[in-house]
Amino acid sequence: MQIDSIHHAGLSVSDFDAAVAWWGRHFGFALLAEWGDPALRMGLIGKGGIHLELFCKQGATPGPDEAQSVPESFGQRGWKHLAFAVPDLESSIESLRAAGVEIIVDPVRDAPPGYSYAFFRDPDGNQVELVELP
Repeated sequence: MQIDSIHHAGLSVSDFDAAVAWWGRHFGFALLAEWGDPALRMGLIGKGGIHLELFCKQGATPGPDEAQSVPESFGQRGWKHLAFAVPDLESSIESLRAAGVEIIVDPVRDAPPGYSYAFFRDPDGNQVELVELP
């Protein structure tokens, strides 16, 4: 089987409109499509070739990783985070920090496997990593 690229990652969110606005404000994502009903709103946001699918189900409970540190989350199977490559890790993290975004791992330089990274949480506690390649 040939795989050309990752098309999207899916995130469960507590407030659909707030999530669209947050991802748009910080990363320039735009709402590309929306479907579902009031009990389960779904949509695709994107920028260039990067896409996120958002799910907002009424009454959904927080995920298990929301209150855990990055290393603690490794103790449970399943998807842990999504990562975006950025050209300047320090300025990207400082921009997020200045906007009040919770940084959960400050920039780590030259980590295995040879890049630098940092982690933050979106408003729903989803862990997101920024990676600066060498």
